[in-house]
Amino acid sequence: MKRKFKIVATVLTLGIIGCLLWIYRPYAQPELSRVHPRVRVLKEPLKSVQAGYLLDGGSITLQLIDANDVMVRLAVPVGEAWKAYGTIYLDTAYHSSSHSGVKVEGFDNTAIYIQQLLRKQPDMDISRDLVLARWSGRGRDIIRFLVRRLSGQYTNQISLRM
Repeated sequence: MKRKFKIVATVLTLGIIGCLLWIYRPYAQPELSRVHPRVRVLKEPLKSVQAGYLLDGGSITLQLIDANDVMVRLAVPVGEAWKAYGTIYLDTAYHSSSHSGVKVEGFDNTAIYIQQLLRKQPDMDISRDLVLARWSGRGRDIIRFLVRRLSGQYTNQISLRM
């Protein structure tokens, strides 16, 4: 009986440690030469980040204003799966090139770079943190959002559906 308990305890401990290592694994680093030039020139710290969702199933819209008052608006459409965001459009709040948006080719590095910018913001903003958690899909971002939400740390409370 003691032997079975030790085996179960060891397996559970290793499972918990494995989950924590997976959740807190390092974030991917973008290859800056592959980040879209309009996004790459943003100077930190950002003055303003406005984030939201379109009512088409969860597409993301962002407006970033950097330290030099350069504004970048972008839209990230939701893919076929719940959080499979597959493209980025610049200069628009909509996710279609027919709405004067410019489709970003090779969006992966640009997406990682924008997510890094969102994580670096010092103030707590519920819509930005929710967008980051949904877009990145990373456990660490989701946990940060949920802890802040449940502890009442956000000053701009909005009603949310996840």
